[in-house]
Amino acid sequence: MPLNNLVPTPAAKRSLLRHAGPWLVLVGFFVLIFARVPLAKVKLALTQVELLPFVGWCAVFVLVVLPLDTTVQWFTFNRLHRPLAWLQVFSARTALALADSLATVAGQASMGFWLHRQGQVPLRQAASTTFFLLYLEIHSLLVIPTILLLVLPGYGPRLLLQSSLLGHVSQLLALAWLEFAIALLFWKVSGPNFLQRLADRLGLWSSFHQASLRDYFLILFSKALIQAILNSVIVALLVPAQIRLSALDVFIYFPLVTVFGSLPITPARFGTTQVGFMLFLGDKVDPAVLVAFSLLWQVMVNLVRWIVGLLFLPRLLRDLRQP
Repeated sequence: MPLNNLVPTPAAKRSLLRHAGPWLVLVGFFVLIFARVPLAKVKLALTQVELLPFVGWCAVFVLVVLPLDTTVQWFTFNRLHRPLAWLQVFSARTALALADSLATVAGQASMGFWLHRQGQVPLRQAASTTFFLLYLEIHSLLVIPTILLLVLPGYGPRLLLQSSLLGHVSQLLALAWLEFAIALLFWKVSGPNFLQRLADRLGLWSSFHQASLRDYFLILFSKALIQAILNSVIVALLVPAQIRLSALDVFIYFPLVTVFGSLPITPARFGTTQVGFMLFLGDKVDPAVLVAFSLLWQVMVNLVRWIVGLLFLPRLLRDLRQP
């Protein structure tokens, strides 16, 4: 065999880096985490968790989000595309919870492909709806922290002038909502214009233009309500985990941890989630306890997703095989 056949081509090198990159980032995160947090303290924190109620609340976490998130997706699909039965969307959403365990982007992209195949929607338009839902998902996570930081005594707009963690969070939130306002002006107020017509022809961004202002805010606040319910479940999870943290801290910081953990740079949100917990809550709870809690929470939630998803997987595969 010629030696040059053993040398990876540039395309092969790029493919290898693309597949190995997230794992290398994950390893890097955990090296940094355990350089600061003793592994023995993490193991000790894990032994303090009351496992049965902890697993029960993790199951509630998954079983609450599936029908609620299904309802938002079902509404969006029916508004922007064609009528689909709620149960049909629920079956697909539940089966594709398997993809959710990899990344939020993977779960949304999988539902976009299902919409293309099962809903008979052109692929680019289905991808557009996926981007649209993901965009509103990210901003829905910012609704509760923004409201709390604006209205609670001791917080307010003055945080924007501070250089503390809360000050930087407030500044980032303000930038995010400024970007959201500009997006609404572009898609819903300034049109029709050349870029909007081009987006409609390309299909890839068409959902941003086709959705009404009412659709934007209804989906945004529905997803924010789901997040409020999930925050409440996290508060309940703190009890079996033996963590003393106020509900207010959970409602302010857990959505931000979720945003940070959803960055698609590591497999299954590991590493990013632990760093997110330490970044936003490391001054309130022992970092070793946070690492233990976040690892156990991720593993248990993913296990529930896999169990529930596998129950609906045969129907999903049968639907996708149909012409």
